[in-house]
Amino acid sequence: MPTAKSGPDSYFAKNGRLRGPAHHNWQGDEIGTEAKHSRVETERGLAKTHQCDHCSAQAQAWATIHGAEGFDVWDYMPLCRSCHTRYDGPPSTGWFGGVHVVGEDHGMHKLSEDEVLQIRGMLLFMTQREIAELFDVHQVTISHIKTGKTWAWLQ
Repeated sequence: MPTAKSGPDSYFAKNGRLRGPAHHNWQGDEIGTEAKHSRVETERGLAKTHQCDHCSAQAQAWATIHGAEGFDVWDYMPLCRSCHTRYDGPPSTGWFGGVHVVGEDHGMHKLSEDEVLQIRGMLLFMTQREIAELFDVHQVTISHIKTGKTWAWLQ
């Protein structure tokens, strides 16, 4: 079975581009979900170009086969939205690739929940700019915390 790292028919092999361990950005198996799905799309194409494995409708996304680690492009199956929901369960609230991720679970977070609570207390006697400098974030980040645009769910 071909893998994400090999294959004479792969896009990179056809175009003479470096790939796998020879590429300067190669991270091996130290990658996240987004990079794993990117490997699948590179090798197998977009999910919407396939039929759903469960009901034969047009697929919408690649789903990791339960029990697989997702490092091989064949650890994924194309599923339509309804089959994907039945397979993995309903998504949590909000959206990040179909799932809403907030707070410390978000890959781009710079502050912890404890720091946000601390910032809320500091807003009573310090300026937003002073707080931002202390936590090495932009003043707008502090403003968003104050107004509830971000971290509103945290009490």
